[in-house]
Amino acid sequence: MTSLTSSLPDELIEKLTEKANKLDLPKDKIVEIALRIYLKQLDIVENRTLEENASLKNAEDGMKAYLDKLEKDII
Repeated sequence: MTSLTSSLPDELIEKLTEKANKLDLPKDKIVEIALRIYLKQLDIVENRTLEENASLKNAEDGMKAYLDKLEKDII
């Protein structure tokens, strides 16, 4: 496994830490899951026809709704 170092805003780190503690998961596992979901959504958008792929914003909005649902289901 390869390591990745990244800088994130303090408020994002705080929220990540809160969720990690609530879910009893390591922060890197939460980031890994979130990134996998996000990249899968991007793949779905890229594979759509040009007509269906109106904008990347639609995918991001869908991702937010999906992650909100996951968070509610987990907690």
